[in-house]
Amino acid sequence: MQSAPLINTITTNIKRNLLGQILYSNNIEATKTNIDVSNYEAGVYIVNVMIEGEVVTKKLFVH
Repeated sequence: MQSAPLINTITTNIKRNLLGQILYSNNIEATKTNIDVSNYEAGVYIVNVMIEGEVVTKKLFVH
């Protein structure tokens, strides 16, 4: 699991598979969050995080 500092505001966190299907979506009201991938199959996922209206997209590799 990884933690990332977030601005103290409501943030949207969306995880997608490589087909673009949304697997998980939630709003975060914290300065840090953990991504629990224990139930995810091995593979590559896309994580979109919206912070103050700006979207940050990262790849998430699960082994």
